[in-house]
Amino acid sequence: MSMNPVRIGALALFLIAALLFASSFAMDVGEPMFGDVSTVFVPRIFLIAWMVLAALIAIVAGGDREADGVFAGVAWRRLWIIIAIVAVAAVAMMEVGFVFACLPAFIVFVAVFGYRRYGVTIVVGALFVFALWALFLEVFRLPLPISPWFGTL
Repeated sequence: MSMNPVRIGALALFLIAALLFASSFAMDVGEPMFGDVSTVFVPRIFLIAWMVLAALIAIVAGGDREADGVFAGVAWRRLWIIIAIVAVAAVAMMEVGFVFACLPAFIVFVAVFGYRRYGVTIVVGALFVFALWALFLEVFRLPLPISPWFGTL
């Protein structure tokens, strides 16, 4: 199995997920917060899926390719803007809550990709953010950062 940039990246992602998965057991102490499952149950499911996908990419990654050929189509400026959006949203989430951080982040994210129908973006973004909010709070029973203005948003 030759090592090309895609395979190296996939293996690095697998290693990151494996380390996060292993560290989740250090957080699983005492009684679970919500009955039979602890707060790290759902993140472990996502980490397992992450590891499986990274392993599959590492297995099926093509033969020897040069880095220029693999990364020639990457829009680096857009990638760094998206990383900045995610970082700002993560910090804002701790200050203003999940909903008030994610909705503007979603709108800016979609605009970065060139979609300019803002009315549709706001409606779809609100539906998406509230659906995620309901999924985490009602289905997974995982607490989200709370807005200082409203007790549950």
